[in-house]
Amino acid sequence: MKNNILNNTGHKIFHRKRLPLYIYLLLLIAATVNVSLRGGAFSYVVFYVFLLYLPVSFLLMFYASCMFNYYQETGSKFLSKNAVEKYRFTMEDTSLLPIGGLSFDYDERLMNFTDDFTKESFSLLHKEREELETGLKVKYAGSYDVGLTHYSVRDMFGIIRLRRKIKLPVRVSVIPTIRELTAEDIRQINELREGGNLYNIDMSEGTLGNDIRKYIPGDRLADVHWKNYARTGEMYVRLPDKQEIDILCIALITEAIEGTIEELEQRDKFLEYIVSVGRYFGMNKKPVIFFYYNSGVQSYVVDSPASFNNFYRDAADRIGLKTAAGHREEILATAAESFMSILVYNEDGCVLKRAFDDN
Repeated sequence: MKNNILNNTGHKIFHRKRLPLYIYLLLLIAATVNVSLRGGAFSYVVFYVFLLYLPVSFLLMFYASCMFNYYQETGSKFLSKNAVEKYRFTMEDTSLLPIGGLSFDYDERLMNFTDDFTKESFSLLHKEREELETGLKVKYAGSYDVGLTHYSVRDMFGIIRLRRKIKLPVRVSVIPTIRELTAEDIRQINELREGGNLYNIDMSEGTLGNDIRKYIPGDRLADVHWKNYARTGEMYVRLPDKQEIDILCIALITEAIEGTIEELEQRDKFLEYIVSVGRYFGMNKKPVIFFYYNSGVQSYVVDSPASFNNFYRDAADRIGLKTAAGHREEILATAAESFMSILVYNEDGCVLKRAFDDN
C-alpha cells in the first residue's frame, strides 16, 4: 500500500510539472482551429506566436546557457568525512539578454548542502553577478568530484528545460574516519604476521630507557653515559644509536573505481581500516610499513604519532588512484626485496591475508 501511495504521488508530481506543456498544446490546437475556421491577420499572428514559441525559446535558452559563466570552490581541498566545509558558487550572465529559470543539481548520494539553494530558481540580468555561499558535507572518504553537477535554464512559462553539465567540478580528498581497532582486529593481525622483518630505529642520545643498560666490566669507557653518571652516580652504557625491531609490512591492493556509490563505500571502508591500523601502531610507537602504487611502488612508514599524522593527511590523496589498479605483483615484489613477512590488504572485499595465501 505504501508503494502505491508513493507511485501515485510520483505520477501527480510528474503531471504537475507537465501542466504548462499540456496548456501550451491545447492553446496551439485552439489557435490552429481558429485560423482554419476564421482566418484573418490577427488569427494568423496568434497562430505563429504559439507555433514559433518553443523553437525560438530553445534558441534563446541555448544562447543564454552558452554565455552563462560559473565557478565553484570549497574552503579547502582536503575535507573531513561528515564535517561541514565552506562552499561558494559564483555565477554571471555575460549574454545580452537576461537569464531566467536557472536551477542546479548535485548528487545527493555523495554529499549535501547545509543550506540547499538547489531547491530555488534564479534569474540574472545582463552582466549581473551573484555569489552563493553555504556549507558542504561529504559522505565518503577518498578522492572524487563534489559540488554542483548540472545547471538548467527554463523558458519564461516553464514549458521546456535545457539541462547542461557543469564542466568545472571540485576535486577534493576526503580524510577517512578513524576507529578504534577491536580486539578481533588486533588478534587477526598478530595471528597473520610473522617475525623476521627487522627495522632500524634511531635512539636519541639524551633520553633514558631502552637505549641504556648498566655498566658491565669490560664495556668501553667511550660508551659510558657520562651525563647520567654525573647526575646519578651510577654507570650506564649507551646502546647503539640504531636498534632493530620487528616491523609489520602491509601491501595495499586497490581497485580502479568509476565513481559508483558501491565503489565509494568500499573505498571508504578500505581507507578507514588502514588509517585505523596506522593510528594504532603509530600511537603505540610500533612500526608498520605500507606499500602501495602511485606512479611506481611507494612505501610509507608509520612509527610515531608524528609520522601517523602525515600518513593520515596523505592517505586519501595518494592511495587508490586509478592507475594503481593491476599492480599487485609489482607491489609484492618490491616489498619482498626488504621483508620476509608480508600481509596483503585487498580493497576488493576488504580482506587481510598473508601474501602467500592471497589468490
